[in-house]
Amino acid sequence: MVQKAQRVKISMVQKAQRVKISMVQKVQRVKISMVQKVQRIKISMVQKVQRIKISMVQKVQRIKISMVQKVQRIKILMVQKAPRVKISMVQKAPRVKISMVQKAQRVKISMVQKAQRVKISMIQKVPVLKMDQNFPLKQNKCYFNLKKIL
Repeated sequence: MVQKAQRVKISMVQKAQRVKISMVQKVQRVKISMVQKVQRIKISMVQKVQRIKISMVQKVQRIKISMVQKVQRIKILMVQKAPRVKISMVQKAPRVKISMVQKAQRVKISMVQKAQRVKISMIQKVPVLKMDQNFPLKQNKCYFNLKKIL
């Protein structure tokens, strides 16, 4: 159910058990490239999104993006040896970025609404990093770094 999408590209998927893109509507670009030894990648119910990019994902057990509405950019790049990366119910956020996640047990972003920017970068060997509805966010800035969390 990919409807009114300008570009949907999946390239270099090797030894992946399941790659699933379902119910993508009015999306300009969905790109998944260089996915190796991944058990499951799931993108479901993405509506009115300009760009979703997942690149250089190696040895990841699960990447899940669900119920993303009216988001300008979601970017996940260089995720290595992480058992779970999950982004769910992101609404009206201009940018969500997860980059260079290495050997992390769980990265979870859930129920991000009307946030200007969510950025997680350079996560190495973190057991649990969870950001949910009760996370203390400022109104316009939702930048946070690991020094404040850990």
